[in-house]
Parts: sequence; C-alpha cells; structure tokens
Amino acid sequence: MPLLESENKYPDCLSMKLEAIPVNDKHGLDLYLTLEFNEQWESLLGGRVKFRLKGGELKLKLEGGEFSLASTEFSEVFFQVKTNDLNQNLVGVFEVKPLKGLLNQVKLGTLKVTEKPCRFAAKFEVSPLDVSVTDAEGLWRHDISPNQHAVIETKLAILLSSARLQPYLSQSQLCYECSPSFSAVENSSNLEQLQELIQHISEAKTNDFLELAKIAALDLSRDFAGGNLLGANLSKIDLSGANLCRTNLRGADLTDADLSEANLSGAN
Repeated sequence: MPLLESENKYPDCLSMKLEAIPVNDKHGLDLYLTLEFNEQWESLLGGRVKFRLKGGELKLKLEGGEFSLASTEFSEVFFQVKTNDLNQNLVGVFEVKPLKGLLNQVKLGTLKVTEKPCRFAAKFEVSPLDVSVTDAEGLWRHDISPNQHAVIETKLAILLSSARLQPYLSQSQLCYECSPSFSAVENSSNLEQLQELIQHISEAKTNDFLELAKIAALDLSRDFAGGNLLGANLSKIDLSGANLCRTNLRGADLTDADLSEANLSGAN
C-alpha cells in the first residue's frame, strides 16, 4: 500500500489532503484532492494579522508512473490548466475568484504505477498577488488615512508571502516504496523591517499616494496588483502603466487620475 502524507503550514488558511482509491487494475489508483480554504490569524510584531488566499498554483509532479488527467472534473475547479502532460509537470492555476470554503474530493485523475519507487506530489504555491490581508490587530493606529492603510497593507501582504508562505503553503505526497519528503523551511526574518516602515508611513506628513508608495519602496508596475485600495484618494495622480489587475478599487477617488496603459483587468 502507498504512503500518503500532507504538510499544511497554515491549516486554517489552506488544508490540503490527497486520497487514493484502487481501480480494477491492481496497479491503478484514482487520485482525489480535498482543499479547504478559510482565513488564518498569524502572530506578528507583537500584534497579529489575518489573511486569506485569492488565488494560487497547484503543481503536480510524478516520478515513476503514468498519469491520465480527469480533464472534466479538473477543469471545472481550476480556472486554467497550463499543460496536460504530467511528465512535464502539470500546473492547475486558481485565478480571479476568492478562495473560500471546501472543494471536496476533486478527482485529479488516474495514476498507474509502472515502476518503483513511485512518487506523486501536489504542491500549492502562492505569490503576493494571491494573498489578501483581511484584518490586523496591534500593528498600526486606527486613525490612519485610507491611503496609508492601502500602502501598509500592500507591503504587509508582500512581506508575509515572502517570509512565511514560501516555497509552498501546502503539500501532499503519495509514495510507493519511498518515504514522503518535505522541505525543511525556516521563516525569513525580512519582516523585521516592517515595524519601522509602518511607523514611517503612519507618521508621514503627506497623504499623497505616490509619495507613500515610494516610502514603502512599492512599484506601481507590479506591487499593487491584487491589492486593496478601498476608499483611497487617487485623484489627479499618474497611474499610467500601473498594474491594478484584480485590485479592489471600491470607493476610491479616481477623479482626473491618469490611467493610460494601466492594467485594470479583474479590478472592482
């Protein structure tokens, strides 16, 4: 019988489980994946932050076998599939819609064990674009402006992703005549700079969005994609070429803002 193990670094945010059910062929297994998404509190700098996922990549890798994708079931759950050849690494991409709730026993496909050892691995990876900060306690004053809040929250999501959520968030493995192997990951210390940065932004003498973004070393062409600019004052500023893909712009003042060549796909 194969060994099945999972590692979920933040199980409240994402809990992933791989299951294998034998088929008529004694060397065949139907593989099912269960993913449960929710929000997670994480202690940080004497306070805490709550985050959830807006997207991510599920990467499947096979060593020592043949895999046929359950294309119908898979495509109903995954927004996009990059390749159908698992021997070249299959990647299912979650995009656009918020991820919350339970995806129960999604059929990935059928594995045929042709040689041993055989290993099937599923990894869920995220980028800063996929991470949404939904709440925070004890990290900044509550009387800061929407512009200050947007810049701090964006920087926090980027640093949280790089410091705590890499190289993967969850992983499940099935192994025949081998042992599951998970990477030993140490949290990065680059969050230490965040406390001082939050203070600088909170006490800044300006509310100009571009100047606040400069203080936080944020790049408009990259870093605000998927961000939360709720209620921000973006009036009369140059946002040309900005990447605002999947950005929350509800209540934002965009009067006379230059949005030429800005990416607004999926923004709301």
